[in-house]
Amino acid sequence: MIHTISDTLAPDFASAAACRLDVAGGKGSRLALLFQQGLPVPAGFVLSCAAYRSFVDSNNLLPDIEAALHAVDPHDQQSLAQAAARLQAAYMAAAMPQAVQSALLTAYAALAPAPAAVAVRSSASAEDSAAASFAGQHESFLHVEGAAALVTAVKECWASLWTARAIAYRQQRGMLAADQALAVVVQRMVQAELAGVLFTCNPLTSDPSQMMLNAGAGLGAALVHGHVTPETLVVDRERATVLEHDRGQSQQQLPAATLHELIRLGREIEALAGAPQDIEWACAAAQVWILQARPITTLAHGGTSVAPPTAPGDDVWFVDEQAPMQPGDLWTRANFGEVLPYPVSPLTWSGFRSWGERMVQAQGGAGGPTLARRLYGRLYANEGAMRMMMVDMGVPTALFDASWGSRRPDLPPHGSFRPLRLLSRLPGMARGIMRAQKQLGRSDASLPQKPAAAAERLRAWKAEVLDVAQHTDAELWTLLQTRWEERYLQMMQRHNMLSQQAFVSFSLLSGALRRWLNDTVSAPHLLAGIAGIHSATMGQRLRELAQEIEHQGLSASILDGDQQQALETLQTAPQAAHARELLAQFLADYGHHCIAEPELLVPRWVEQPTELLIWLAGYLRTASAAPSDAAETQAEAAITAVLGQLRGMRRRIVQRLLRSAQAAVRARDNSRFDLACLNLPRRRAYAELGRRWAQQGRLSAADDIFFLLHNEIEAAATNAAQAAEPPIGARASARRAAYNFWCATPAPDTIDAHGQPLASLPSAAEGDVLRGLAVSPGCVEGRVRIIDAPQLVHTIQPGDIVVTRSTDPSWTPVFPLLKGLVLEIGGQLSHGAIIAREYGLPAVVNVLGALQHLRDGELITLDATNGCVYRQAA
Repeated sequence: MIHTISDTLAPDFASAAACRLDVAGGKGSRLALLFQQGLPVPAGFVLSCAAYRSFVDSNNLLPDIEAALHAVDPHDQQSLAQAAARLQAAYMAAAMPQAVQSALLTAYAALAPAPAAVAVRSSASAEDSAAASFAGQHESFLHVEGAAALVTAVKECWASLWTARAIAYRQQRGMLAADQALAVVVQRMVQAELAGVLFTCNPLTSDPSQMMLNAGAGLGAALVHGHVTPETLVVDRERATVLEHDRGQSQQQLPAATLHELIRLGREIEALAGAPQDIEWACAAAQVWILQARPITTLAHGGTSVAPPTAPGDDVWFVDEQAPMQPGDLWTRANFGEVLPYPVSPLTWSGFRSWGERMVQAQGGAGGPTLARRLYGRLYANEGAMRMMMVDMGVPTALFDASWGSRRPDLPPHGSFRPLRLLSRLPGMARGIMRAQKQLGRSDASLPQKPAAAAERLRAWKAEVLDVAQHTDAELWTLLQTRWEERYLQMMQRHNMLSQQAFVSFSLLSGALRRWLNDTVSAPHLLAGIAGIHSATMGQRLRELAQEIEHQGLSASILDGDQQQALETLQTAPQAAHARELLAQFLADYGHHCIAEPELLVPRWVEQPTELLIWLAGYLRTASAAPSDAAETQAEAAITAVLGQLRGMRRRIVQRLLRSAQAAVRARDNSRFDLACLNLPRRRAYAELGRRWAQQGRLSAADDIFFLLHNEIEAAATNAAQAAEPPIGARASARRAAYNFWCATPAPDTIDAHGQPLASLPSAAEGDVLRGLAVSPGCVEGRVRIIDAPQLVHTIQPGDIVVTRSTDPSWTPVFPLLKGLVLEIGGQLSHGAIIAREYGLPAVVNVLGALQHLRDGELITLDATNGCVYRQAA
């Protein structure tokens, strides 16, 4: 399940949030997943990465981090030691925020009612990946007893981010950045009689048929740190026979029962992870406990194929999900990675498939390539098939790569601009669009063909209130299917149609400029400052709310970091009456948004308004200026410059193509806004069914409803007996297990037709220059601010240039606070590019390796006119 930062300060191992890498770090997320799969992991919880960030922010530690790292010479041990000592002293002198300390001690009390001993282990956000394990780089503390000792141990774990060896380790791997986050694992202490390490593949020979096991008496720390020579066994993993045995300094032999149990657990953990594992274990009173599991990072694959990990529980929801891929398939996270960065829930995927079936019907039932597929728990787009379509249309694949944000433009097929072929295909495309429009307008309850009539119908739909409480389960399901699901499918069809129109319009405009002016860069610049984009007004509305809060002297309640308490203040303070009105109106107009808004599992802003207070804090801190007409002025200048080079018929054609592209881009982005509006009543209806069924004991939790498919919900809502075998609760739990697994598992960016992950393209860095795709012009200088979620907007300072992987519509309120934007994912027609142009915000997207090469706080020049990021000399 996806949680917000305020919900996940100290998630228990049994919670879904603890399985997320960005919440619990590598070690914590993997242990939580193993715990949920019933493996013998000592009970525990994770003090999340968000808690660490709160600690850094509340103590203003970032300037110290930046200054210390700026002075480091990575080749000088004394320099490293001085930086480490400076930062660790600052961390230990700083106070833990009250909200964080309260969450920590509450979770500790639930874990250990008496002042029992616990183990406190560091869990970095980039830890335990297949590329870098960070083994031994951060601190762990054993036999920690009592609240005061626990608080100190946690701070020492946080401080261990900046030991000399950890600083050097990151710098060697291009990971030295002040934005590193550290979660902390707290577990019941195992009083080990034996402890050791199990490698599920022989690390010396890379032989997968063998396991290697080290064991020693007592705690495993001495063994892991090399203080004793352990008993070492090489065993046959299938027959469990000992092939080699070195007793080392051990005074006792590993019992045969323990050996066989370790081999069994090793096989099970490796199967869950999908890769050979390095497992730390302990044995107490003949019980084997798993303390840690991470990928072995030193094995050579020898060019063999890599099998994807096998998720636990139920990870196959539709029969055709296991159908073989086709030649020419190339699966990437472009586009989907922007709007759905997380794994997709079964209910959301079920809705997408319904739309896919509707699209096949609209095309007359004709077969074609699969354009979307669920891999590694996430949605991937078939970029290979779409590029082949571009070749067939006569559209340059380079243009598709730019507008789509291709992840591997170096791979075939490649095609150039073929005007005659494109013109020959346009009638067929027009007929297809007309068929789709006719299907949309087939009844009075459907979306009309004409834009004005369609807009009026959408306004009526969005104004309709669904009172979920007054309907029985069967009635609610019928309303969902005949009204809200049907409306959503129609809007999806309309969005797809408008997306095609936007791409064709943009392609024709770009092709004309390329052919007549040899201009390959101006087309997106002409689309800046398009009026009438619904989501672009969010920033101004939040600014007005922030100004009212400041005027009434309520800023402190927002800035102290406790969003729930701040919301209560806004809801009750007499002087906040007008602010309440502004907030209520904002939620009425924009409350359907959220992070990853196509995902039904995620609460909307109107359901969780504390999210907005995080953005309000950003507006109060940055004191952002009022909106300007810079974007419109830039666009007018670009249009004048382009048209000034054309004469006669060519000039008139470009003017018409420009108007068409502007209208199409506006319509496409607004259709995404409308889709999010229709998602809100869908989610509310499903959530109501989930609430009822959880109360009845049919589901373990209300949000288990999102782990069921449409047909299963229909059966449960209309005929309870029909849904009895297997119970819906068991199905939901099995699928949640798979979902949690994928939340904790990194996914490749690109997958080929054989299901094999492909290496990413080399970084776009050339010395101190990174190159990407220019989508919104301008040239600015500022400090890098690494942001991996919009909730972290509170870290933005005036003049910052935000660098992140991708943005979705929920980021829109952040844009007015920025000086510039650098994205690793995105294209010229992505939402982030459109909104950046609307705000006149210089932006470059598809900058491969931006998060790897750019450091939090460093000074850069962003040349968003030419798509370049220049790192300035220290």
